[in-house]
Amino acid sequence: MWKYVSKRFGKSALALIICSFICFILIRQLPGSAAYSIYGANAQRLTEEEKVRIEQALLGNESLIMQYIQWIGDILRGDWGFSFSKQQNVLTLIMEQSLYTAIVVTLALIFTNILMTLWFYLLQRLRHKLLRSILGGLLLGAMVVPGFWLSFFLLWLCGVILGWFPIYGVGDGSMGALIYHAILPSIALALPAVYYGVKLLEDQFAGLKQQPFMIHLQRRGISRSRLARHVFPHVGLVYLQLNGYFVTAFIGGTIAVETVFSIPGVGKLTVEATKLHDYPTLLMIILVSLAVILVVQLLIDLCSCWIDPRVFRSLKD
Repeated sequence: MWKYVSKRFGKSALALIICSFICFILIRQLPGSAAYSIYGANAQRLTEEEKVRIEQALLGNESLIMQYIQWIGDILRGDWGFSFSKQQNVLTLIMEQSLYTAIVVTLALIFTNILMTLWFYLLQRLRHKLLRSILGGLLLGAMVVPGFWLSFFLLWLCGVILGWFPIYGVGDGSMGALIYHAILPSIALALPAVYYGVKLLEDQFAGLKQQPFMIHLQRRGISRSRLARHVFPHVGLVYLQLNGYFVTAFIGGTIAVETVFSIPGVGKLTVEATKLHDYPTLLMIILVSLAVILVVQLLIDLCSCWIDPRVFRSLKD
């Protein structure tokens, strides 16, 4: 097991280096000028030499390879850079903003698993084809609607019309206020994912019912509790794999929902850093997001091996 974990860490580190280098190059090609982002309309008063000096101060004079190596070295020494747009250390900035994003993503995972399970149960219990079609259509509609529009719709319906939830901000900053203000953004993240999860669960159960061991157990007439123990490893694996996908999707989805609901998280910070050409902040957001996704995928694989040892043999092969 430890040999497999060490190999996975090595592959994850390699993937992190490759992806970060690609992003490092692409970010340097962003259109516009950092001078205009910093000084706004006053940038027109700057001479070309001053604009060049500003760009060089942010990007450096060395080749892209040397800049990347220097950037990695600074990160390993604990120097994540300085955000000129926020006038703050990037490490401190991301640590502060990540709390809001972590709350939104965690609530979205909870809502997704609850709604996915309830919706799947309803679809299994309902025998009326019209009702099943209506429930499936509602889920499909939530999935195909862009996250930005869905966020605005929920904001208008649940925040403005019904007044159930606050429509922006994080309140007074207490944990209770943060969770309360994050409910609506989390639902906006969760709804599109429910359809995908329900469909995967339906496919998994349809195949599971045809397995020889399930047919044998049902013929023996064993109790539901004993049957559930045999089914749990298969269902648990599906839930783990789904949640790994959801984490990746939700981290990207926070860009839209945090912008709509004015949540000062990493997603909203990404938009601001992109508009202002805040290269150190944008690069570190991408690097940290990639690292979180890779670690989550590794943990899911390890949990899958614990639930079903056959998974470890397949992964090792």
